[in-house]
Amino acid sequence: ECLSLKICVQRSSTHYDFLAQAFPPTSLAFGSTFEERVGMLRKGTCNVLTVEKTKLRSNELLYDAIRNGTFIMGNITMTKEPLALVTRNTDREFSDIVNWVLQALLLGQEQGLRKDLSL
Repeated sequence: ECLSLKICVQRSSTHYDFLAQAFPPTSLAFGSTFEERVGMLRKGTCNVLTVEKTKLRSNELLYDAIRNGTFIMGNITMTKEPLALVTRNTDREFSDIVNWVLQALLLGQEQGLRKDLSL
């Protein structure tokens, strides 16, 4: 039914893990960065983009295209991604460290870094 379906996804991500089980390989198009996948969507290489909602809202051009009706954002959540970490407001340095660790983990995932089990 969905012969023209092409989903932009990052190969080393939880989105990919889910989609690889649910869709045939011919339905997936790969981009290594969020910006690359947005470009693929805008050029028509794919007609679906997988992304965390928080990251989507941080890309003004794409979010404006959603608001003006060029693209539509679905409301179904397929995977569970970390959305927030909460720390006490009495220790700013600790809160900063927690935030830096989270940012490093998310950047590492986006860049395809994975634990090497052979070590």
